[in-house]
Amino acid sequence: MRHWFVFKRPTTGFTQIELMITVVVVGVLAAIALPSLAPWLRQQQVNAAINQVDLALQESQNEAIKRNQICRTTLTRGENVSLTGSCLVSGSRTLNGVTVDHSRKDDTWTISFNAQGENRTPVNDPGTLWLSAPSTQAKCLVISVGIGLRRMGKYVNNVCVTP
Repeated sequence: MRHWFVFKRPTTGFTQIELMITVVVVGVLAAIALPSLAPWLRQQQVNAAINQVDLALQESQNEAIKRNQICRTTLTRGENVSLTGSCLVSGSRTLNGVTVDHSRKDDTWTISFNAQGENRTPVNDPGTLWLSAPSTQAKCLVISVGIGLRRMGKYVNNVCVTP
């Protein structure tokens, strides 16, 4: 007896044409997404760098109180600068991929905290630093004179706008 239907083995996997089409589609989507991904990555670098500065200043302030001595943190203007300090337990930090600027006259700015955690220099100016990268929103950090509070914000039109 002959059967009028034939059993076929199920095919598995993809054909070469299907794989080529998939690769082309993924390539086109990557080419579309890449230009918008680069500014996002640079913005993440700026955000990470401003957080590093804030944490370094907090560490320096805490160590000044703990050690009952003056602790200093120094940074300069420029790109890929180092953040150094006499009391940075976790060591110096390099702010890669960002440009650092600040409101001080000199290129180098040293922020000092006394044994009470107070920032007494400069005497009459809280001091502002800002970090930027191409095609990103610049971030800023204002350090108050006195108790050494720090406020982060966006740097817009040469002004640090803090929430």
